[in-house]
Amino acid sequence: MVNQFKKINRKIKIAAISLLSLGLLGTFSGVQPHVPIASPFPAEFSLGHANAATLSNTYATAANADLKTATTSNYFAPFDAKWAYTAGDLGANYTTSGTTLKVWAPTATSVKVISYGKSGSNATAPQVATYTMTRGTVANPSDLTKNTIGVWAVTMPGDQNGLVYTYQLTFGNGTISDYAGNYGAVNGTSTTMTTQDPYSIATVSGGLRSVVVSPASVTPSGFAVKQGTEATWRQASSTQAVIDEIHIKNFTNSPTSGVTPAYSGKFLGVAQTGTTNPNTGLTTGLSYEKALGVNYLQILPMYDFASISDTGLASPTFPSVYNWGYDPLNYNVPEGSYATSVTNPNTRLNEMKTMVQAIHNQGMGVVMDVVYNHVYDQATSSFEKTQPGYYFRRSSTTGCGNDTATNHLMFRQFILNSIKYYTLNYGIDGYRFDIMASFDKDTMNAIRAMLNTIDPHILTYGEGWYMGTDVPDDQKVDVSKAVQTPGIGYFNNGERDTIQNFVAGDQNSSGLLLSAIRGSGDGLMQYGTPAQAVNYVECHDGQTISDLEWLYNPYDAQETHEARSELASAINILAAGTTVMQNGQEFNMSRYVNVSGNPALATIQQAKIESNHDTGLKDIADAQIELARNPYNGVVTLNNTKYFVGDESSNTNWDLASTYAAQVDFLRQLIHFKKANPSFWPDDYSQIYNGTLIQPLRYDSGIVSYIMANGVNKYLVIINASGGSLNFTANDTYYDNSLAGKSILLSSDSHLASGTSLSQAWSLGNYSLALIQLQ
Repeated sequence: MVNQFKKINRKIKIAAISLLSLGLLGTFSGVQPHVPIASPFPAEFSLGHANAATLSNTYATAANADLKTATTSNYFAPFDAKWAYTAGDLGANYTTSGTTLKVWAPTATSVKVISYGKSGSNATAPQVATYTMTRGTVANPSDLTKNTIGVWAVTMPGDQNGLVYTYQLTFGNGTISDYAGNYGAVNGTSTTMTTQDPYSIATVSGGLRSVVVSPASVTPSGFAVKQGTEATWRQASSTQAVIDEIHIKNFTNSPTSGVTPAYSGKFLGVAQTGTTNPNTGLTTGLSYEKALGVNYLQILPMYDFASISDTGLASPTFPSVYNWGYDPLNYNVPEGSYATSVTNPNTRLNEMKTMVQAIHNQGMGVVMDVVYNHVYDQATSSFEKTQPGYYFRRSSTTGCGNDTATNHLMFRQFILNSIKYYTLNYGIDGYRFDIMASFDKDTMNAIRAMLNTIDPHILTYGEGWYMGTDVPDDQKVDVSKAVQTPGIGYFNNGERDTIQNFVAGDQNSSGLLLSAIRGSGDGLMQYGTPAQAVNYVECHDGQTISDLEWLYNPYDAQETHEARSELASAINILAAGTTVMQNGQEFNMSRYVNVSGNPALATIQQAKIESNHDTGLKDIADAQIELARNPYNGVVTLNNTKYFVGDESSNTNWDLASTYAAQVDFLRQLIHFKKANPSFWPDDYSQIYNGTLIQPLRYDSGIVSYIMANGVNKYLVIINASGGSLNFTANDTYYDNSLAGKSILLSSDSHLASGTSLSQAWSLGNYSLALIQLQ
């Protein structure tokens, strides 16, 4: 995932809102034992050596030289060993008697706080005061929690709740470039920059000024953070998780959602319960998700991102009113356009917490989609402005641009602090990491270790695709590092491709399907446990399973098409591992938009379009017209990569839950069945290999059968994608298992109702699944 323009692409008190609470991370030194560290400064560096200004300038000169060496060599460990600070209290540390601001900027020669008073969300209010910050004087490379020589601080007395501020940093020795292709270049000219606080937890509208907030002002009524056994919605193993991916705007913006209009596209829209589709009377929103059986909602980015105005309105500066959100501006601040008001900086914090609480009240957890791997724009980033030349990678080859350097200790520390902040202050239950392969494994393992101290049941998973970054291959968090990153899940593209191809008619993929069903640990992928296999056939990236199957089989009868899509979702739900779906997948959501209103084309015209058909990703700019049979059944504009297209193709069409009611009901029953049967959520491969019997008729037959047993219950699953019906006689025997007296427990074949007796002749239709309890 990338920003808009880069990819075509349990009972505890609520933790203090101040990042001071994150000081628990102080034991993480980040100093690698193999790095030889000399005394960081000459002996004459002492508190009595010179006045504060001279000493500060001396520190800045030394830091600048060290940063040039680190940037030129692309080796930052010695720099971090001298200059890093890991006490975890950067940002605003609020108390009613005073607020201390701290910022890490070792190469700066002067730092000031610009106060705009308590001007609310007025992004243009004039400054009312300036506070000079003081550089720390303790050089302690053996304990980086006390190593303050790169930290600037000032304390403003009195209750500063609501204070709006920025930092003004002067780099009298110039700056060091960390731009791709220009690493280590020196800008020797004194430079002054003004920026918001990288550790902001609240900002004015637009995100370019920070705001001090008190815990009391951002704790909505009824909100409580719980951990451990009190967070009853968290699952003991991620293999028990059934996760539905939603986008706040998509989920609530359609009139069919039944959401109060004032809350459409907002945090509070997601928080609403008891909503119904005015067209059908069927349940929507959170109540629908609970009934479906989902136990986590994975929410696309909901921190402050740059491509949408906080007002949610279009303008020449912000022509789009929709974005996925993979363009971070302020990581620790909720997105303003999802709040009902941007005139009060507290509103977005309170409403995001209200949403999280509402989801918890429904017995579901919240997985936050986080994008620490890149920012929206390097040059204007608060990271680049507070410490130029440090936070970004030597190369940006992920397709995102502006790649951050997770292996540099201070950005690793920021990520740890940020995740801990959201966990302790918002009660987030899991984290989905964008382009996780651009992380180093030490950072991911540190994240997992830190979360384990809070609650080991907090989920962590992400995109482990192999990426060409400058992270050393032995550190890069791609799927080959699964065994080295225990507790971290990886999106299972092997399972995704196998299921998509199998239901499309590729009978030769039957053998691979067996591996996918068994948790992908025996050749398809390289996981250490089934929990690391994050199984999906559809997400916000790429085509929906319904659209994809139309592209593979454009002339399917509607019934056949629906059977393919339903079977794909069913196999994915039952496969060992962590289950992820996309909201609307269960009722065949499409990303095609009938902009022309044309009727269906004649067969010859269909063939003409299909002859030029390309099933790969399309650039929005190409505006290619594709044919797909979908709810519009006509010529449509493909909005496949739709991260900044309009709402028309993005909103959840809740009408389809009625159109495909039988499919929704089957998948709902299957989800509830899986959750109630531990045989289908093993968390160790030995449980699968010892308790699962897999026997395909032939590896190219399109028929896969398997038995799941746990010593108490025994279930037979038959999957038929052979091209025709699979026929059975009365009281048949199947792989030495007598079906006499047995009955269908669940089936996607509409002709096989639950309870159908197998003591009579029966058949399983093509592209169907049957679940039978043997004992």
